[in-house]
Amino acid sequence: MLKKTFFQIHWFLGITAGLILSLMGVTGAIYSYEQQILKWINQDSYTVQVENRAKLNPAEIYQHLHNTAPELKINSITVASAASESSSINVVKEGERRGLTMMINPYSAEVLPQIKGREFFAFVQQLHRNLTVGPVGKQITGACTLMLIFFVLSGLYLRWPKKHTWRQWFAVKPKLKGRNFIWDLHAVVGTWVIVFYLIFAMTGLYWSYGWWRDGMFKVLGVERPQATMQAGSNAGGRQAQDAQPPQRNMTTMDNRAESGNQRANQARPDSLKGSSHTGSERRERAKGLAPVQIHRALNQTWTGFMPQLDREYSSLTFTLPKKEDGKLELSFVDATPQHERARNTATINYQTSTIESLELYEDKQLNEKIMSSMLPVHRGSFFGPVYQFVAMLAALAMPLFFVTGWLLY
Repeated sequence: MLKKTFFQIHWFLGITAGLILSLMGVTGAIYSYEQQILKWINQDSYTVQVENRAKLNPAEIYQHLHNTAPELKINSITVASAASESSSINVVKEGERRGLTMMINPYSAEVLPQIKGREFFAFVQQLHRNLTVGPVGKQITGACTLMLIFFVLSGLYLRWPKKHTWRQWFAVKPKLKGRNFIWDLHAVVGTWVIVFYLIFAMTGLYWSYGWWRDGMFKVLGVERPQATMQAGSNAGGRQAQDAQPPQRNMTTMDNRAESGNQRANQARPDSLKGSSHTGSERRERAKGLAPVQIHRALNQTWTGFMPQLDREYSSLTFTLPKKEDGKLELSFVDATPQHERARNTATINYQTSTIESLELYEDKQLNEKIMSSMLPVHRGSFFGPVYQFVAMLAALAMPLFFVTGWLLY
């Protein structure tokens, strides 16, 4: 009787919630390779021609952009160690919670073409998370994710055979015909993907329910971090290393700002054209550090921190300081990181050229790595490129169970 009850529930939920899960599986598979696809279709933005001179450092990039586009409110500047990789800046933009990332030529600070495909992946992400219908859709996808756990566990229970042979569990039997073949395909492939679907579901619920998220932190014994609202604090782009500074006097930059507006409006991308450096914007910027102070902080951090960083890196992000406390926060990714979000963080006192705090990702315990890398765990990159590829195939197989379930019905 218990088995029959589980069977009926499994079947009914499968032919209803299965459609939503199929959509989530396909969109999740596409979104898991967002970075690779964007780099592939935007090579003119992510890579540049290597020049026979040093790349601009963050202070020089900031100086150039302040002179040519003073209305831009820069959150962070990212440089890369590879000579052919572009640098990037993250700027404040209305409607973008984490700001807008713009790619920069690391040798001239010229703004490179806008990244194509961002809107598509933003749509795919919303479709995956909430079906593009906001909180209501989020509740639907969250409930379907809970059902996925039930599908996996109940399917395993319903499959449990009297004879535990390897072939019975894992081999598709092509000699079967009709309904028997469909049933066998549904059950065997379902066994293949049990581990992947459990990881998808248990990590996906991290974004669906606060109680689940709190439970994960408690079970893994990790203290939940306080949320930070600083835009662009973890936004990044690509990269730069050494350079000779452009011969411009930073002390007169503010006097030139107004005259540079017309040139900047022609050079910057369409998404930022039409904005002007108004008096209210200048007053708002005056609440923070002056441009000359920011330039000095970036320059002192670059010259003071880099000799102390006794390790190779692939990208290095400088968050522009907003307080006169002599501190600057930065993050960097190792030359061979575990995954795309394996960031190291540091706080530098640029006035004394001392490292006040340094947190390396490799020094974290496994439970801390998991809770600070939930998206890589969810998409599979946390476990390496081979696992991520197989996980992508497992996500693409989600519609198979919906279709075979309907055929059996």
